[in-house]
Amino acid sequence: MTSEPFTIRSRRRVHLGPVSIEIRSNEARFAGFRFFVREDQTRDMPGQKPDFTLNLCNVKVDGPWPLDQLAARHDRSYRGKKMSAGYYLTDHFGAPAYLLSQGTEYWIYAENFEPILWPYAIKHLLTVYSMEHGMLHLKAAAVAIDGRGALLVGRGGSGKTVLLNCLCREGALFLSNTHALLEGNTIWGIPTAMRVRRDAFFAPIIAGSGLSASVKAGEYTLDPLADLGWRSARSATLRTICLLDYKDPGQRSVREIGRDVVFDYMEQFSLAVNVYGLKEDILDHLGGDLARFSVDASRVRAGLRALIEGSRCYYVSCDAADAGNLRAIRGLLGGPEE
Repeated sequence: MTSEPFTIRSRRRVHLGPVSIEIRSNEARFAGFRFFVREDQTRDMPGQKPDFTLNLCNVKVDGPWPLDQLAARHDRSYRGKKMSAGYYLTDHFGAPAYLLSQGTEYWIYAENFEPILWPYAIKHLLTVYSMEHGMLHLKAAAVAIDGRGALLVGRGGSGKTVLLNCLCREGALFLSNTHALLEGNTIWGIPTAMRVRRDAFFAPIIAGSGLSASVKAGEYTLDPLADLGWRSARSATLRTICLLDYKDPGQRSVREIGRDVVFDYMEQFSLAVNVYGLKEDILDHLGGDLARFSVDASRVRAGLRALIEGSRCYYVSCDAADAGNLRAIRGLLGGPEE
């Protein structure tokens, strides 16, 4: 037994595209379930083993917990050491947390799971799954229009959420708002809850729906299927990649862009292992095997290159809320085959 046993008071099986994760908590009402769209949560699936199991123990519940023993027994991986010092991932910090893992089962002992569950655990598991199944894990939004898939990529503030919202309100099928798994040219959507701010689009919804606060100050959690009524698709065949770079209201640029530019951009701003700083985690998952790490890194880059070479690529820098701009973008995404 690698962990201290705890009483499971709530549990859910969540489905993120092809990945199933069972989440168990000693909290009677685990707040972290709100980060997943409600239609993809099931309580029990007898006889079907999940891909991963997350056991999340709030050390402020029950106890007292032997924190000194957990500190001595936590994973000696890069992430295990960092979490025990209160650093979870990128800009997420807090009280010391203790990570213990065995195969596909993980235990985390912490005071607060808001900056751990989505900011680290889910990103890590999606990346591990993608690596083990020959997929790509990308930070990207995705939709399907007229049966054709489109990836929306761009750094924070580039306009992904606004364009996604506008397209889905006009009938596009929702695939993903943040994470996408690519298997060949098939986009497996990860329809998770969204983080939204009080802007022209979402302020009325925040006020009218009583949305809960998200991890970061000023952001709220919204279920796009339940709260907005979007229609979703499980997967789609990729046809188009849009590199979003919205800068100011007066600019309107919707044009083709070179694939080398898209590759260099996506390698840094879309590949999950780079965007989320997970290279140490993947190397530890591979047992420190540098040769295996090199092979996988090469496969990922080659897969990204092939994905881009087989897609139509556009640079989009305009206000997607403008009706004319939206028509032009939608025409590119759902237009006739070349």
